Amino acid sequence: MGNVVFDFIDVDGPGGSGATTLAKRYLWGEQVDELVAQEDVTKKISAAGRVLWPIVDQLGTVRDLVKQDGTVATHFVYTAFGDLVSGDTSLTRYLFTSREFDAETELQYDRARWYDGATGRWISEDPLGFAAGDVNTARYVGNGVVEGQDPSGLFWDWNRFWSIYVGTTSGAAVGASWGIMAGTLIGAVGGPGGVAGGAVTGGIGGAIGGAVIGFWKGLWAPNPQAAAQAGIAAGIEAGISAPLPSAVRAIPSRLGRRDIQRRP
Repeated sequence: MGNVVFDFIDVDGPGGSGATTLAKRYLWGEQVDELVAQEDVTKKISAAGRVLWPIVDQLGTVRDLVKQDGTVATHFVYTAFGDLVSGDTSLTRYLFTSREFDAETELQYDRARWYDGATGRWISEDPLGFAAGDVNTARYVGNGVVEGQDPSGLFWDWNRFWSIYVGTTSGAAVGASWGIMAGTLIGAVGGPGGVAGGAVTGGIGGAIGGAVIGFWKGLWAPNPQAAAQAGIAAGIEAGISAPLPSAVRAIPSRLGRRDIQRRP
């Protein structure tokens, strides 16, 4: 992902004959949007505020700008969703999650779309649609603002992805296992043939049922651990219930054969 390295000023405005002049330079780190320092080249080289060093939090949000002499130039205060409460925005345009803030519109530019910290929502839907991993394509990082960020504007909820994956796979695996066991036991009512049929029916039905229910449980689970528990429970339920229809059909025929055998 690219970042701005130089800021230029058009001193005589659009259409003027004057050349643009360099105003600021930015130093970026190796991480995405890792702002290390910014330099205002319009100030004297000896000025304490010529170079400002951002102090950021766990999200990369700029909390303070520190001068070369160690004093704080300004302190920024935000709401949980990144809406700016106070701070001198004339000193920098990189604020919440170190993304560009437009003071006129009070919107944040995150490459693929614009974010409104006042509402905690994007002003447009995710270009990836539902493939981004969130059923709500306009909310910011699934409302997980304490530990999530979206510098590209193309949100991919890996936590949600793993929850769905774990829920689906655990549901299918457990469903198949319990389906085979339950199908074998219940199928024994129908004789030797019922054992094989019950095992096959239970295994397939349990796997499919467990996967479907596990997927749905994982979609709404708060984390992968909860999704795994929900998937296991879904697999057990699906595995036990899958072979029941076959067993119900087998019981009358099995009882009928026994009655024939008992007749003189």
